[in-house]
Parts: sequence; structure tokens; C-alpha cells
Amino acid sequence: GYLFFQLTPVEVSVEDDTIDFEMRIYEGEIAIVNKVIIKGNDRTSEHVVRRELRTLPGDKFSKAELIRTGRELANLGHFDPETIEPNPIPNQADGSVDIEYKLTERATDQLEVSGGYGAGMLVGTIGIRFSNFAVGRVFDPKAWRPVPSGNGQTLSLRAQTNGKFYQSYNFSFVEPWFGGKKPNSFSVSVYHSKINQNYYSYWNPGSVPDEHMKVTGASLGIGRRLKWPDDFFTLYNAVTYQRYKMKDYANFLATNGEFNNVSFTTTIGRNSQTQIIYPRGGSNISLSLQITPPYSLFNKGRDYSNIADEDKYKWVEYHRWMLKADWFHALVGDLVLMARMQYGCLLYTS
Repeated sequence: GYLFFQLTPVEVSVEDDTIDFEMRIYEGEIAIVNKVIIKGNDRTSEHVVRRELRTLPGDKFSKAELIRTGRELANLGHFDPETIEPNPIPNQADGSVDIEYKLTERATDQLEVSGGYGAGMLVGTIGIRFSNFAVGRVFDPKAWRPVPSGNGQTLSLRAQTNGKFYQSYNFSFVEPWFGGKKPNSFSVSVYHSKINQNYYSYWNPGSVPDEHMKVTGASLGIGRRLKWPDDFFTLYNAVTYQRYKMKDYANFLATNGEFNNVSFTTTIGRNSQTQIIYPRGGSNISLSLQITPPYSLFNKGRDYSNIADEDKYKWVEYHRWMLKADWFHALVGDLVLMARMQYGCLLYTS
């Protein structure tokens, strides 16, 4: 908090052509943050920026919190991280300091339109991703420029198909501050895909048997920031349901039938990267567990070795562990060393 000080040089020794000076520093009063000024957020709503601030009016001035705020603003993804400039404006007369954050908006929305040809087939893809969406302004005609934006939400739509052989559709939505008061994220996704096992269904869709696998799923997730062991930790929990429908589709759990996968995923992570796009320090570590209900434990008297695959895998049972770790260290200037490790383990009931 000691932003103000007085420096007095005192001559303590003179010998021949050498002079020794003693630099006496007298600390002033602790500086208190007065105003926080946000500039450059032409598109992003000001409350989206202010909820990430760690230098609030009335707080003691802290350089560490100033740096941490710059990191949090960079990790939003809405601003150019290389141009974020926290600028303290001291006022020694009343012992206060104003802090100005200069931001530069950058385009983060993505539109994907692509087509490709391979293995004798055409594949078309169309997708759109809004990374700074504002669902609360959907019914405001003035907000459509071209879409409602500014609240930091993510909306994604994507479709990929080449006709009868393969189709995939995805929708997802993420609210990073669910409820608006705490950094608790809420996410929802829905997806559907179909793949035909018979290659010739692409060329003769009406004369070739429809041998396919359909996958339909949905996921709900809640994440929150933790304060212990430190505030770099996060906890994310999600519930997922997937339904597999097989029709004469070989090389899977069973050739025919419908199969269900209900799972719970919990992930604890610690992310101290300096920024998302080009981290020059810090680390990103996560440990996740995905687990299904223990159906075999509920049916102890059932002999799974003597039943058909359609019944055995009606409700899939497994647990999967995943460990990921990235570590960044600046060597010289912007030359950064990155070390990465990943490990996974899947255990299931056969």
C-alpha cells in the first residue's frame, strides 16, 4: 500500500575523489484506491470488466493485485492482451490513487464455412461462435448489430454433413457469471450425429442398406472459482447423458440395440498462466474423474457373462481418470519453454 515516499540523499563520506551517499527513504501514508477508470471497452459491457477487477475503490494500493487484474482481463479473451495498460494516477495531496485500465477490443466471434473432398466424398461444414454474446438483450431490437453482444457469454452452433453417410449437429452455451454475483459458470450443450457404416450409401442412398450409428447427447455443467488452496484453483462438475442407437452397425458394443451412458464428471484444476494466447509463465494443471452409476453393484445376482450384448451394455458402466499439466517458463525475451504431460486411465465392466 505504500505508493508514496520521500527520498533524501545524504552525503556520509568524502575521501579523495570518492563520495559515499546514503539514500534515506521515508514512507508516506498508505495509498487508497479512489476511482477505477475503464477505457476502450467499446463493445464489452463495463460490468463484465469491473467484475474481474481486484483493485476496487477503498482498497489499499497493491502492485500484485494490479498485475493479477491485468491477467484476468487478458484471459477474458475480449481484449488484446499485449495492449492492456494498468495506469496508476497518484494524488499525494489526499493519499489516494486512481487506476486507469486502457483496453483494446478485438474480434473474437468466428464464422466457419468450409467444404472438402476426400475418399470420394464431399463434406460441408458451417458453424458460428459468438464469444461475447448477450442473451439478455435478444429481445432488444437496438442490440442486433449484428447480434446482441457485450455480456461475455459464449454461444456456438455447428453443423457438418455429406448427406446420408455422415451428419453432425452441435449447440452449446456458456454463462461465465451465472446469477451475475459470483464467478460461477453455467454451461449447456446438445449434440446429435449419425454415421452410416456402408460407404456406398453416399453414392446410392436409396439402394444400399441403412447400417448406421446415431449418437444423441446433452450436458449440463457448473463451475466455480475456489479460494483454497489459492484463488487460481477451479472446480467444475457436469452431468452428461448420451444415447447410442445401433442398426446393423458392427465393431461397437453390439450390432443392434440402444445403449445409454449417464455420467458425472468432476474436474479440479489450477491455472496460473499469464495469459491464454501466448503465456510466458505459469502453469495449467487439471485432474478429472468421469464416472457412471455402478449398475453391476445394483444387480449383484445377475450373471453378465451369460447375457446378450444388447442387454449387457444397455447402461454403460465405467470410470475414467485424466491428468493434464502444462508448464511455461520464459527463457530469453519472448522465447518460452513449454513442458506438457497427459495421462489417462479407463476402467470398465466387461
